[in-house]
Amino acid sequence: MQNNLMQKIRSGDTALGLWINSTDPLIAEIYATFGCDWIFIDTEHEPIGRRDLMGLLLACKGTECTPCVRVPGNQPEFMKWILDLGAGGIIVPQIRSAREAAAAVDSVRYHPLGRRGLGGLRAHEYGKDSDYVHTANDRVVLMVQAEDVGFLEDMDEIMAMDGIDVIFIGQADLSHSMGLPGDMAHPDVQAAVDKIISCATSAGKTTAIIVRNQEEVRRRVEQGVSVFMLGSDYRFIRDGVQSSLEWARAGLVSAAKTRPKT
Repeated sequence: MQNNLMQKIRSGDTALGLWINSTDPLIAEIYATFGCDWIFIDTEHEPIGRRDLMGLLLACKGTECTPCVRVPGNQPEFMKWILDLGAGGIIVPQIRSAREAAAAVDSVRYHPLGRRGLGGLRAHEYGKDSDYVHTANDRVVLMVQAEDVGFLEDMDEIMAMDGIDVIFIGQADLSHSMGLPGDMAHPDVQAAVDKIISCATSAGKTTAIIVRNQEEVRRRVEQGVSVFMLGSDYRFIRDGVQSSLEWARAGLVSAAKTRPKT
């Protein structure tokens, strides 16, 4: 299976991603249809089961959108079946040390980088892709999340590891681990974010981060970030509902003022 996100990472191109919290494959299909480069399927915080995940992955088949799955935790039993279903990438949350980063590599990569088990018909297209075992290490994206102060303590060692493609900075949890829960704009939090980006860039690692507006994109690109997360289905629905109700209610108020009195 082609991995458009990996190709962009290897070439240094930017990649734009969208987050999926829901189980509806139509959301994934909409994302892919409108040119999203990759999607972040969140099984850490959301009730997305195995059959749900299969539908989300199938919705991306035949498109240039790479489905990446955030696993519930850094255990091989979470990653194995998701990889076997054909996910284009694995996102491992809460990496707090070099030892934990090494464990993620061990679970996701085949020999010689790791000890991923052999299996999974869909990942190698039901036997059609006979080279899968020998090429998967170069075709499956591994993102580790920098969202704890422990990551910063082992940062140089983590950045030097083979098998890790992307450092995904989680600003919300990072702020929490720094004793500043939710205060992502705090100078100390942003200094830590900048330090991670700088270290990753120097080590030749790709960095990913959530951005909310055009100015954030510009600033992060200038820092060397190339993989972006733009928002989630829940956020898009919430914002769309709120906006629609606001303009409709404003129209009703305006109509009431201009309506002829009888």
